Amino acid sequence: MYTYRKRNKTGPGSIIFIALFLLTAVGLGYLAYTDRGMFWDYMPLASIGIVVLSLIFAIFNLVRRNAIGFLFILFLLASIAGIVVSSLFGPFALNLRGQNFYEEQNYQQAIVNLETIVEQYPSSRYHDSALGVLPFAYYRNGNCRRALDYLDQGIGSGLLDSNLETSLMYTQCHLSIAESSFEQNNYGTAAAHYLAAVNLYKELKQNYPDTDEAFIADYKIPELTFKAATAYKQAGNREKSNEILSTLIDQYPQSEYAQRAQEMLFANYVNTALILKNEREYMLAVEEFLKITELFASPQDAFRVSHYREVIFSDMPQFYLEQAGLQFYNQQDYKKSAYIYQAIFEYYPQSSEDYISYLVKSKINLIESINYRNLSLTGEPAGRYSEDISILEVENTGIYDAVLYLSGPQNLRVDLKSGTINELELLPGTYQVAVEFSTQPSIPLLGNLSLEPGRKHLLAVGL
Repeated sequence: MYTYRKRNKTGPGSIIFIALFLLTAVGLGYLAYTDRGMFWDYMPLASIGIVVLSLIFAIFNLVRRNAIGFLFILFLLASIAGIVVSSLFGPFALNLRGQNFYEEQNYQQAIVNLETIVEQYPSSRYHDSALGVLPFAYYRNGNCRRALDYLDQGIGSGLLDSNLETSLMYTQCHLSIAESSFEQNNYGTAAAHYLAAVNLYKELKQNYPDTDEAFIADYKIPELTFKAATAYKQAGNREKSNEILSTLIDQYPQSEYAQRAQEMLFANYVNTALILKNEREYMLAVEEFLKITELFASPQDAFRVSHYREVIFSDMPQFYLEQAGLQFYNQQDYKKSAYIYQAIFEYYPQSSEDYISYLVKSKINLIESINYRNLSLTGEPAGRYSEDISILEVENTGIYDAVLYLSGPQNLRVDLKSGTINELELLPGTYQVAVEFSTQPSIPLLGNLSLEPGRKHLLAVGL
């Protein structure tokens, strides 16, 4: 019977394997120190290989009655322990538990496990899987701020697609943060997130036009735009609030929020004008107040504008009103200059000679730039008077009051009551004449009249 003669001698294969095991242990130790994610990923793979080789070399050496076989048994036990530990504590175990918790709708525990992978093991092969689920887990757990953080990471790294689901999640997260921030009086943050939600709804409507969400966006965009403006107003940023409100009025005039935007914009302009007036910033106060004249057209609105005009202008130093009127006139902004000079005419009539020409020319230039009806004399000139004057007899045949503006050798503003006749003595010459009616909207009259010296001319107007 054959027997081993050198049964205690260790073969070169065993020595190589021992060296390989030691190098593997050193390598894993280095990874554990420098990159824990890769350590946990490689440890089970290395352990499985060592288990197989340890078992082979243990059997081989024990059969040969070589005591080193017990060393390979230790290697085998250590490798099995590595497999067990990695299956219980490493990223593999965390990912498995996290995914299972998510499927079971236990989002808090899913977050605990998956976030540990993302934060502590960024180089692990399970990092991408965890990051792909984390924003959804946070969203369904009601923490939109963290959901947004991980959505940004996931989409930025290409792990998540910017599809309808993620777009809706983005939108709802911004909206949720905006609402909670507003309730906590954190208005600046609320406004920023409202605007983010508006932009996302616009993208959603553009990218998915045939979906129910696009239909909902038509209603949500004006609402959230108005809320953003409200938040900016509460934050004290009236300039930004006004900008957003103006955009809302321009882009969504049929929305129920357009009227509310007008009301808020009106209040913003008036309040700012009053503050500036109290601070003696009169020119800025005038400019701010004039912005409200663009907002309203109905008689009720005109009454409100007139009321606040009196509050702001009536006791303002005349010099600043005249300066503002001249500034707008030189800028050819005749609507504003006419408005200012009309206020001066009402509040400082004793100084009318100083600025009546600017008022008349502003009104005529303004009417010249819009839709108007031609105006001309009625009938042939009659009578004989002094060669130094001409007579203009103006009859308001309509049911509405009017105002007559004449620009020429003389500059006049004349009120024309309904059903009355006004006889004006004027210097002869050519006049540019405009008539504006009290009812709104109405088409004004405009024309050129040549008044002969010593003659009476008839002009009939009415509406």
